[in-house]
Amino acid sequence: MTASERYSGGAIVLHWLMAFLLAGEIGLGMAMPRGPEGFDLYQLHKSIGITILFLTLLRIGWRLTHRPPPPLERGAGARAAGAVHAGFYALMLALPLSGWALVSTSEIRVPTVLFGVIAWPHLPLPASWGEPAEAVHEWLAWLGIGLFVLHLAGALRHHLLLRDGLLARMAPGGAAGAGLAPGAGVIALG
Repeated sequence: MTASERYSGGAIVLHWLMAFLLAGEIGLGMAMPRGPEGFDLYQLHKSIGITILFLTLLRIGWRLTHRPPPPLERGAGARAAGAVHAGFYALMLALPLSGWALVSTSEIRVPTVLFGVIAWPHLPLPASWGEPAEAVHEWLAWLGIGLFVLHLAGALRHHLLLRDGLLARMAPGGAAGAGLAPGAGVIALG
């Protein structure tokens, strides 16, 4: 596979880093204890969420300045893939923003300190936004799981049925099998 048929190194690193962060973040969010004993996990969850927000902005900038390889298929398959990718970009922005809104409107005013080092401000939002922000944040997490399933199904379709080398385009080192290992890791983490 030639370099023009693969994603750039930066796109590959951002893809896999964000896949691991998103899977871990959604898993952590669903497993956190809902009381004082979960304080440290909440702080970690908030820190990872803000990191995802920044990495998403970086990823959008990367995408705008680095042309992706040409699509391998057209028609309904390409439209479905485009919808899933657009859904992921929207999710990677909306999940952290809804979490930030949720924290900012909480009745319990706990400061956010990113990774225990950087004080992070709350958004100036009315308290009435708290309940809707919580509902949206939870709904988006479930949507994220659905997008993961669709993305995985599409990747496996290309690898097992179409055998068109799609996995090699985003795999570290350019080997399709190399894409299966981090993919399995993301699934296990989630």
